[in-house]
Parts: sequence; structure tokens; C-alpha cells
Amino acid sequence: MSSMLVVKIVLLKPSPFLSRSCEHGGVCALTNGQLPVRCICRPGYSGVTCEMTPCNNGSVYCLNGGYCQIDFSYQPYCRCLSDFHGERCQFLSPCLSQPCGNGGTCVALSDGYVVIS
Repeated sequence: MSSMLVVKIVLLKPSPFLSRSCEHGGVCALTNGQLPVRCICRPGYSGVTCEMTPCNNGSVYCLNGGYCQIDFSYQPYCRCLSDFHGERCQFLSPCLSQPCGNGGTCVALSDGYVVIS
């Protein structure tokens, strides 16, 4: 007794959407196995192709003039101006008051500062 494998091939008409891929780690999927294809975006991402990131979705991710970037694992992070620190640049640097004397250098930390001689 021989078994026969039947393969059904479905040809799709060219579509501008199918030529695009999902961005920022989004996954391309069929909804209930039917067209149109759509992107399932990672948390915090949105848009047809997941092009809207936490950095450009209309809200302010980084505070006090910080610059939002996306790292290699699609997570947002802030590059703070020198006077601010914290995950979202929310803290004013304790070094602004120049607490270090005698030629010491102030280095801001998340919970204060240290003096480097």
C-alpha cells in the first residue's frame, strides 16, 4: 500500500504589504489563517509594520532633553544630557552644585555621587 502526499499551493496576488516586513521584532501573521497579513508588534510598538517605537509614538519617553534610542534587543533607553541621569533622565545631577572640593571630580550615580581624587 503506497501513501500519497497531497500539497495544496496557494498563489497570492502581489501585494505592497507582503513585500514589507514587520519592524523591530514584530511577527508577520495571518489572522485566522486569512488575508490580509498583519504584524503582531512587541509591547510598546505599534503601526502597520510596527514602525512606531516607544521613542517615536507621540509620547515623550526620555525627559529633560534626553535622546531616546532602541538597543539591539528592541528595548528603549535614554541618552541623558550631562546635567541629568536615571533610566528616563528624570533626575537632576547632584554634581551641578559642585560638591567636590580640592580638585576632586564628581561622578553622578543613581542614588547620589562619588568623588574621584
